[in-house]
Amino acid sequence: MVKHLIRRHAHQMSKNFSSTSLKWGHRPHPFAGLSGVCFLFPILTVPYWLSPLFVLVTFLSIQSDYFHTGKTSIFHGLDRWVATCTTLSLILYGLFTVRAWTVIMLASPPLICYYFSASSAVAHNFEAYVLFHGFWHILGGTSSALLYYIVGLCQENLYTSDISICRPLTHLLYEIFF
Repeated sequence: MVKHLIRRHAHQMSKNFSSTSLKWGHRPHPFAGLSGVCFLFPILTVPYWLSPLFVLVTFLSIQSDYFHTGKTSIFHGLDRWVATCTTLSLILYGLFTVRAWTVIMLASPPLICYYFSASSAVAHNFEAYVLFHGFWHILGGTSSALLYYIVGLCQENLYTSDISICRPLTHLLYEIFF
């Protein structure tokens, strides 16, 4: 089932770029759509130069999932690409800076919600889609903010090993990029 959803997501990102995956038509729901504002949470913890990325993620999420939900729109494809690239880059960044178990603990809840959201859309279950898609936004924004907060703690304690969730590579990456 996961493989099928990944293949379907890739198809939606390419051949069906502007199409909606929601067959029930335009039914905007505040929880599923406006919860995209939670992708602004990381702005509180990311380096200032990353803030525009999360403004973009938020804008595209709300456009796709609220204003253009169930309708053909370029915002669907843009949202899929930016959200997918941001999610994958956050996971990779996390794996380079903190222990893998920390990344798994932070990434799993929102990804599980996304999985059930996508499954609910395929099953034409609007109520389940709304619930899980809203929690994908809430937990995704919260987990991203927490990851950057933890990375910040690791960077503040570069030369101490007091924080067991930090990878030794953190100080090297910090010196190269910051």
